[in-house]
Amino acid sequence: MTWIDAIGVLQYYALYNVSYQSRIVLINGLLYHGLGIFYKNKYILLLKYYDVAINTSIIMYNGYNYPSIRPYGLLGCAFFITNSLCTPTNHRMLVNYNEEYVRSLFHVIFVQGFFLYLLYTLNC
Repeated sequence: MTWIDAIGVLQYYALYNVSYQSRIVLINGLLYHGLGIFYKNKYILLLKYYDVAINTSIIMYNGYNYPSIRPYGLLGCAFFITNSLCTPTNHRMLVNYNEEYVRSLFHVIFVQGFFLYLLYTLNC
């Protein structure tokens, strides 16, 4: 995990006073991505699953209450799945260190950025 993911979560601070969902995503993202820089153990894996579960529940809640964003929510989920498939499961597979940065940039721009845009359109 790189610094790019942790810094990318800070973009949710733009909606911190507007949306409680943005606060939840910001705190969970800082916990997972921030601690993931320094530690590589089973607790970080638990934080990852917790972060994914919370983000999924926020998407499902918004999709249920605002049916007009369902297609965009599905597109955001497709971005997340694409990003997850591009992530190697074994760190020995990272022969080229640039792959980690490309994955992180994809995650920040398409997954985090798209989710932030959805929260922005719902709350502003």
